[in-house]
Amino acid sequence: MYSHNLAKPIVLADPDDVESYLQPLNLSQSDLGRILERGLSGRYSTTQNHPKTSRGQYFYGEGVSAARDILAPKGYKRLSLRNVELTVSDKVALYLCRGCDQTGLIHGSPESRMKKGDFTCELMGLIHNNNPGQGELILDDSQLKLDLELPEGDVIPLLPNKIGLDLWFLLYDFYELDGDERVGIRAELSRPMSYNSKNVVNDFSTRLILDVHQPDPIVQNGDVPQFTPDIDLDILKTG
Repeated sequence: MYSHNLAKPIVLADPDDVESYLQPLNLSQSDLGRILERGLSGRYSTTQNHPKTSRGQYFYGEGVSAARDILAPKGYKRLSLRNVELTVSDKVALYLCRGCDQTGLIHGSPESRMKKGDFTCELMGLIHNNNPGQGELILDDSQLKLDLELPEGDVIPLLPNKIGLDLWFLLYDFYELDGDERVGIRAELSRPMSYNSKNVVNDFSTRLILDVHQPDPIVQNGDVPQFTPDIDLDILKTG
């Protein structure tokens, strides 16, 4: 039997501490930052003629693709389960998810921005709890999974899930930089714990605050930021 105080999630923000925690997961802050940069490039590829929802869709699509491309040399691969898009190794599952405005804040209480379906919550083994940070998580010996080769002293209980892996959310949110529609990103890699009656993921047992530095996009003549320059093509007419 194991009990864990839900009122005391582990929160790491020092870059060195975060990097040490990521190493046993075969991840780095550089990896995760590059994934988010790729997502941001997808967001910036939209124009005012795209539907309003396109920016989020392009970010997500490019971000998921980037996770699979960037982490492939480390043994990660894609896994799709009824539209739940994961990037997995033999031990870890990553899930890209937009969070609320508390995301990436040391003293924040982040939640998923959008509700999750019943299938997703069940797949991820989340517990229903409308009062995050209160009560205890109690697992019996058959449910408890330990020894993930995490740093000494940070033995964390894992919720049993149908994926069979250590599940982490790459949680992100945007904030405005200026009037040119440029945005910055706050992000964290966090282990989900529970969801509420609205099916919003509302608590995380471990939160690794990421030190995300995005390159400044190229801005030409006040246009919408771009990550790549325009290419002029000479088209020869024949016939």
